Amino acid sequence: GQGEVDYFAVPYVDKFGKKAAFYVDFIIQMKNGDVWLLDTKKGQTAEGAKERAEGLAKYIKGQKRKDKIFGGIVIDVDSRWRYNDNATYEYNRNELKNWKFLDLK
Repeated sequence: GQGEVDYFAVPYVDKFGKKAAFYVDFIIQMKNGDVWLLDTKKGQTAEGAKERAEGLAKYIKGQKRKDKIFGGIVIDVDSRWRYNDNATYEYNRNELKNWKFLDLK
């Protein structure tokens, strides 16, 4: 769900400086207790994800949990998933050196 206080959302500041809520697409808990917060993007939505991506990275870094929390913006590149969890988000489809391969095994 979206838009209600009943659902998990990551706080961020939008491009206009307004506080907003970001509803990630997937919350995954692994058998070892690790939690992944992932949001899929493609093309223009990946280009426009800067504020949300940076808000998500800040949220993850600020968590003080026993279990590890990971995540970021996720894109499909040639049938392989890559994610960006950097504090400063950059997307250039021709230059993905700062994007990690996602392997949830």
